[in-house]
Amino acid sequence: MTDILDSVIEDLKQEKIHTAMRRYGKFLILLIVLLLICGLLFNWWKAHKENLLHAEAAEYIKAHHFLNKVTSQQMLQEGVGRLEKLLEGNTVYATVAALNLANIHDAMGNFNKAAHIYGTIEGNKHVDQSLRAFSGLMRIASYLRAEKITNEEGLKMLQERHRVPTFSYSRQLLEASLLIQDNKKDKARALLDNTRVTAFKDQQNSIPALLSTLVID
Repeated sequence: MTDILDSVIEDLKQEKIHTAMRRYGKFLILLIVLLLICGLLFNWWKAHKENLLHAEAAEYIKAHHFLNKVTSQQMLQEGVGRLEKLLEGNTVYATVAALNLANIHDAMGNFNKAAHIYGTIEGNKHVDQSLRAFSGLMRIASYLRAEKITNEEGLKMLQERHRVPTFSYSRQLLEASLLIQDNKKDKARALLDNTRVTAFKDQQNSIPALLSTLVID
């Protein structure tokens, strides 16, 4: 008797499965196909981002090949042109290229242009907070050199940024940048190395380590 009941129950289960497949089979197949397509698209997108990052990294290295061995105006223009091309990208190298360009303009005495670029970085909410804070400090420095603000105004702006948790971290990067401009590369290298170690210990974004390429070749 028990065997008969088990057989009936099993038949009912099979009938339910058969009925469900008849009613919803097409939807299940469509769902499986959509999941497969989503998986393929995700893998393609991930590979595309990695390839884009590698391509922009290579372009950044080429730009610095020209900038670090400048012997003519043509080489300078070539390096600057490659950096400007990187600004169109969406990876971290777009931000680092912008910082490089601002540094170059500042070194050439184009303080207003440098301040504008630093201000653009500072106002970009998609940029790492530490780099935004650093750009804010550099913008103040460029404004001071351009005499667009007084020393008192600059001091007030710095005091306002002192309330930001990343201020101390950004101040080290500012100091390194000033050392670079004074051609004190050894001191800048040591400071950037120390900053990188501190950033890792504090679990800060390691992007500022890329700033070492501004100097050190």
